[in-house]
Amino acid sequence: MKYLLVDPVFWLLLATIIFILNNIFLKCKFVRNACYLVYLFVLCLSLPIVANSLVKYQEYTNDSRGASCFDDGDSVLVVLSGGINNNEHQFMLSKLQLASYTRALSAYQIYLNNRSSISKIVIAGGVGHNVKEADVVKKLLTSLGVESGRLYIDRESTNTYQNAKNVAAILSASGADFSHSEIVLVTSALHMKRALFAFESVGLPICAYPVASLYVGNLSFFPRLSALNKSTEVIQEVISYWYYFLVPKK
Repeated sequence: MKYLLVDPVFWLLLATIIFILNNIFLKCKFVRNACYLVYLFVLCLSLPIVANSLVKYQEYTNDSRGASCFDDGDSVLVVLSGGINNNEHQFMLSKLQLASYTRALSAYQIYLNNRSSISKIVIAGGVGHNVKEADVVKKLLTSLGVESGRLYIDRESTNTYQNAKNVAAILSASGADFSHSEIVLVTSALHMKRALFAFESVGLPICAYPVASLYVGNLSFFPRLSALNKSTEVIQEVISYWYYFLVPKK
């Protein structure tokens, strides 16, 4: 619901309603042309060449990831959950949204490749009812063989800025030395710029490890629903980033 007003599909439906009402009652040429512009704009967003260009602009890329993040030999892996569907009482892995799965499984692969360097894994995510997304991600990682003693969870935060504040508190309480520990942040490439801003704003030095890139080299001019979905995600992410940037956080 919070992104409804910036959803191109919402603009399309609203423009259609206005177009019909205008044709019945007002017959205003300006309103009709404005609706045509909305249709054209949404059509452009549904073109793969446009959608992938927007994704390429917004995604955070780090060509040296995986090596530089683990140079110091003592790293903390921070995994940001990406959502969960209604899950009141059961640890159902099927309830995790795709972003949560891809981030969690990517974190597991990073853990396998750098097990000796990772002292702690912090999972952040408080979306859900009695069972939170962080709870389910923790169960997923332990079921894959990650030692539960390395896992810490933040099950209270419901947005990226709260993720950052709560992770900082967890690490401070656990005695982590930020000057000697590399904090490796794992989240979707599209989400990483906003996540970096939030974590750096609470004083955490971060090594970014973006995963689950949406960018593909599709330069087609044929409209696709998948391309419109990508464009929508970029619009929502850009607006969220600038909200974090412009609105002071306490």
